[in-house]
Amino acid sequence: MTALVRLNPHIPAAVLDDAARQVIHGNAAGLVQANRQFHRWLTAGVPVEINKQVGEISETLGDFVRLIDFANPDNNEWLAVNQYSIEGPKHTRRPHIVVFVNGLPLAVIELKNQAIDTADIWAAFNQLQTYKEDITDLFVFNEVLAISDYTLARVGSLSADQERFGAWRTIDPNADGVNLDPLGELQQLETLIRGLFRKDFFLDYLRRNLSVDWSVRETVHAKMRAQIKLILKRHKYPPNLELRAVELVLRQADALSEVWMV
Repeated sequence: MTALVRLNPHIPAAVLDDAARQVIHGNAAGLVQANRQFHRWLTAGVPVEINKQVGEISETLGDFVRLIDFANPDNNEWLAVNQYSIEGPKHTRRPHIVVFVNGLPLAVIELKNQAIDTADIWAAFNQLQTYKEDITDLFVFNEVLAISDYTLARVGSLSADQERFGAWRTIDPNADGVNLDPLGELQQLETLIRGLFRKDFFLDYLRRNLSVDWSVRETVHAKMRAQIKLILKRHKYPPNLELRAVELVLRQADALSEVWMV
């Protein structure tokens, strides 16, 4: 609650409590729908109503509670927990690393050490599928899944299959002249951590690159964004470069539409 209070000083405490309960419990049926609902709240804010009394006049105003300060990454509370223990209905599970922002478990990183576990990177992927079954509530809030065998590393989304988990190959994907595998091809985990999980980029990735904004999915841009990303995934385009590619195609489409309308 401390983060909610800090990010929303104009919202009454009782309303913030209601917003927190709304986020925790939700009202969507099924994991994927609940995750989409949470993503909408994360990026656009949690809709709330505030009752105000001015003299004898009472009015209800609509507002949004911010869960994240996207403009100022350091204004958020960041925490990465190793071997985070979660009790499910039938089993207790311990994901290797859970990344929290303002108390929200936005990313899960599962690791498999081939020397100890005699398992490869896809054993980590399979472990995530087990977690989804056994500790489902954790993944309502999930925005990023990452797997690694300490050499190779892949990143994907909640509903992604193996083919849609891709290597993260840059540390600064927004820089001019993208440098692929700057630490070497066998240092993919460190590249992933230093690239995707850099605070400013991570928040930008959540807001702009993860999925269509489902509240406006019927708009032209939303449809185009979904189709472009699907094509990029089919051709195994590096996921860390998706954002630039999608935005470039959208800008080109906008420019062409203006020309054609003349």
